Amino acid sequence: MTKIGVIGIGRLGLCLALNLERAGYTVVGVDSNAAYIQALRSKTYSTNEPNVNSYLAEATSFIATTDLRSVIDPEIRMIFICVPTPSAVDGTFDHSFIDQICTEMLKYDQPAQETHLIINSTVMPGYCDTLHERMSQHGYTVSYNPEFIAQGTIIANQQYPDQVLIGQVNEHAGNEIEAVYRSFVQNEPRFSRMSRTEAEITKLAVNCFLTTKIAFANAIGDLTIKHGG
Repeated sequence: MTKIGVIGIGRLGLCLALNLERAGYTVVGVDSNAAYIQALRSKTYSTNEPNVNSYLAEATSFIATTDLRSVIDPEIRMIFICVPTPSAVDGTFDHSFIDQICTEMLKYDQPAQETHLIINSTVMPGYCDTLHERMSQHGYTVSYNPEFIAQGTIIANQQYPDQVLIGQVNEHAGNEIEAVYRSFVQNEPRFSRMSRTEAEITKLAVNCFLTTKIAFANAIGDLTIKHGG
């Protein structure tokens, strides 16, 4: 496998695409923002996210496009989906961007061979199982692979992860996802492989734990300031 698709090449998706490109893959990146895509193509796009400008300037195998059909390619058997899943009023995550993409993909011809969809976005537990039921009838599998990154250190976080969380549809897909990460990580992270739902819950648990630590640190800081610290 030498060609990979990335749907949603905002801050997170673009960094992933560029890391994959530097690892030797031809990467087809899809986004709906035509002006943004043009800036990427002309390499006039600029960001304060470290390393992105230089990686983009040096990239020779990164294809940016607004055409979703471009990832329906016999050479592409793995497609990462990195689109927003904003929080809803009730605290759940809005999956509509993922749903819209998958609906659009189903309008095209079925892929020539089984193609893995890898969801990177934060989702509700059980969502990827439901999506797999829908997409598996059309030649796609669905796995879950969220990342743990922070703006300002996205490239570094992807290259030096503490763990790579893989909610695999099956062992074969899990092996392929792990192999992709091993091609560009610069350390020896823990590869945590489990079911999709277990991975969805793990992602939420880690996010909540980090938020709790930040809230606790802020509360102690406020208390110290209040008492003249």
